[in-house]
Amino acid sequence: MYKINSQKGFIKMILIIVIALLILSYYGFDIEKTIKSPLTQKNLNYIQQISLSVWQNILKAPIMYIWNLSTNLIKSKIGS
Repeated sequence: MYKINSQKGFIKMILIIVIALLILSYYGFDIEKTIKSPLTQKNLNYIQQISLSVWQNILKAPIMYIWNLSTNLIKSKIGS
């Protein structure tokens, strides 16, 4: 049976990010300037607010229900 080695995937992802950063630097792309720009900050704030709203209004209740159900099941198995 083939087993995926997550360590190789993690290292590969880091290498891809480093290579992408080097390519961007080669073409004169300033990442710090882009991240600190008012437009980027506005967009990131918008994404943060949308994500928080989705968590609070849609995802939190079912995930917490499953979490509590799972922890109670584990506690009952350990206790018996």
